Amino acid sequence: MIGVGLLGLNKGWLEDQNHKLRDALQKNSPHHIKLDDYSQYAPLVALYGLDLVGVRGKHHIIDMTNLTGTAYALMSASVNLLKWTTNERRPDGSARNSFPSGHTAVAFAGAAILHKEYGTTRSPWFSVAGFAMATATGVLRARNNRHWASDIMAGAGVGILSTDIGYMLADIVFKDKGITRRPTSGAPDLMLHPST
Repeated sequence: MIGVGLLGLNKGWLEDQNHKLRDALQKNSPHHIKLDDYSQYAPLVALYGLDLVGVRGKHHIIDMTNLTGTAYALMSASVNLLKWTTNERRPDGSARNSFPSGHTAVAFAGAAILHKEYGTTRSPWFSVAGFAMATATGVLRARNNRHWASDIMAGAGVGILSTDIGYMLADIVFKDKGITRRPTSGAPDLMLHPST
């Protein structure tokens, strides 16, 4: 996804696709919808909300917070570095910090964490919901004329990659020192039987 986004910086065939997608999304509704300013955090809210109501994820809340903080720090540093180095103009012409989409990176980092904590241990529907909300955030960024499709693709890639690297670093640092919750005995395997 990051590679496709980088191709969009070359102003080749992808630039035409960027314009077509933006025009199609804005065709029927020219008004700005600010939902993307909030939807970017939905996967993260779901992550902590589930734990708050007693649906436990793969890691304890403190360890999950450390993993989340690491992933978001990596994501934020990557997004800001890329915005500063590429100096890409936004579709609406308001600024030169379009590439990659930070809102989309935030949403996809949260969705990737939700997937790792709940989608792989509880039910794949947690993953579906998180990535659907992250995708909706990206679509809204294009619809609101704030980002090109290539910015959104790169933002999604940065969010997912940052999460993967954050979890990999945690594995290296903590190894097998008990940060992973042990499955409760007698609990149904929701990966095999998601409707249970």
